[in-house]
Amino acid sequence: KNSKNMASIRIALDTRRANAKGLYPIKFIVSHKSVSTSIGTGTYIKPEHWNGEVNKAVVPKCPNARAINESIEALFFRYTNTIRKLDNNEKSTSFLLRLHQI
Repeated sequence: KNSKNMASIRIALDTRRANAKGLYPIKFIVSHKSVSTSIGTGTYIKPEHWNGEVNKAVVPKCPNARAINESIEALFFRYTNTIRKLDNNEKSTSFLLRLHQI
């Protein structure tokens, strides 16, 4: 299949708005056929703890770094496997709505 039609997923620290504790959410950004959506991980961190790699999303000095990294990595592989299973011929919005249901 054409790689242009395949979905992609990445992690990002959403620094647009902090919560009451001054922490920012880690989110997955899923893109498919020029449409993107974000999926929250439920994890919030300080910007200085952000590393940005799937298997090392946060730096070791971050509280609960190992648990956070393991959780992010598990979610990444879960979403990646689901993306592979979904039909690439669906409309972008339909694809992303189905992804949100997992």
